[in-house]
Amino acid sequence: MTDSQIFSFFEATNLIRKSRSGLNLDLIDNGTVVVDDFYKLLEDVEKYKLSSLLQKTETKKKRNFIIEVEGLDGSGKTTVVKSLANELTASVALKTPSASLKDIRPLWDHQGGGLARAFYCISNYILEYEIDTSIEEDVVIIDRWFASTLAYSLAWNRTNSISSLPDEIFEWPKDLIMKPNLLLVLDINPEIRKERVERRRTLGDHGSRFNPWDDRLDKDDALGQRIIEIMKRVVGPEVTYSLNANNTASKVFEEALSIIRPMHQKLYTPEEYFAATPLEWWKFESQQMGLCNNVGKRSHLAQWNLQVAMTESKHSPPLLKTVDLDSIDANCIYYWTPTESFRQYSDPSCCYWASVLWMAGDYPLEQQWRAEGYVTRVTPTECQLREYTVPPSLIAHISACNSIYANTSDTSISIQPELYDETVQKSRKRLKIDSHNLTSTVCLVRFIPIQI
Repeated sequence: MTDSQIFSFFEATNLIRKSRSGLNLDLIDNGTVVVDDFYKLLEDVEKYKLSSLLQKTETKKKRNFIIEVEGLDGSGKTTVVKSLANELTASVALKTPSASLKDIRPLWDHQGGGLARAFYCISNYILEYEIDTSIEEDVVIIDRWFASTLAYSLAWNRTNSISSLPDEIFEWPKDLIMKPNLLLVLDINPEIRKERVERRRTLGDHGSRFNPWDDRLDKDDALGQRIIEIMKRVVGPEVTYSLNANNTASKVFEEALSIIRPMHQKLYTPEEYFAATPLEWWKFESQQMGLCNNVGKRSHLAQWNLQVAMTESKHSPPLLKTVDLDSIDANCIYYWTPTESFRQYSDPSCCYWASVLWMAGDYPLEQQWRAEGYVTRVTPTECQLREYTVPPSLIAHISACNSIYANTSDTSISIQPELYDETVQKSRKRLKIDSHNLTSTVCLVRFIPIQI
């Protein structure tokens, strides 16, 4: 076991359960009752986690907007959390460890080492359980959560710089299903932080719990910087923002509020938020279905299809085809298509009228989006500059089709699936070796809507 070990829920639970017989109950008031209550809560959370994993469903019964506020002691976390809870309607302020662990927390702090880390790890899951089973408010504001557990565990290890560590180390635990919609990290100058902590001690302010980390951070500015850097790199929250905590509490609060309000509106009143940007709403709905990520890029293997009807002129009949969407931004929809299919038009650089239809969801709640506009080919130069990358699987399939029909005299003959699959695999292998100009095989098309 290393000083920087991060436990899974069941690893931490097993360690905490095995240590029960060795606990000194005299260290806390009503020791027997408090410990019994804690282990009963631990048993309830364990059953809850097993049930959610077996059912393979999200733990949330309803959609919460979760804000995690992180930072070093003295950065103003508690003040920001309380201010946000007072400002935002239907909100509640929580913290990790939660109020249910207040009485037993000193016992595990006294144990220290791996047992203390296991306790703080478990506290993340206990908070998830309490939010899902007890919290009715829409907005949940959390003072410290998993980002703190990870940061304070990893920061001690000075072997590597934080920037050199791989992203997977910073990933949100897979068994901690709830994640923040927003992670706010309060970044503060070490000297200003020390002044605030010292002022708190002088005034005897016990609103924020004093702990040994205050002394450690006073003696080691680099340790605090590593903690903050780790918090910013946590992978899992939908969005992470760094706030300048050197400012006054009111300025930090106003900055946090300016970030939260549009995200809150987007989640709870999307019609209002997206009124002027319907494609952003389209993208948002696709995100909820797991079809694309938060920047509108298609998720791996997602069935994100679009029917396109386009014509060269008002006198020619439209050509209807189904295409796989590549991405959506605020103004346009993008999809890849065989270059040959676009060459049927007299000038590939021109714009052509088109209408599109997107259908998603299941009956009776399926959605239909219709739009009219025009399509144009994205130039190879723009693809290179913007780093638009064609899916290798698409090139392999197009190359396979070209290869089969080039070697078949009668194109009306149906191709056996085994032959097609074999040709696709050969194409995949050839693509790994031959990195020729892909624009000869596929091109990126931009659909620009005029009416949706």
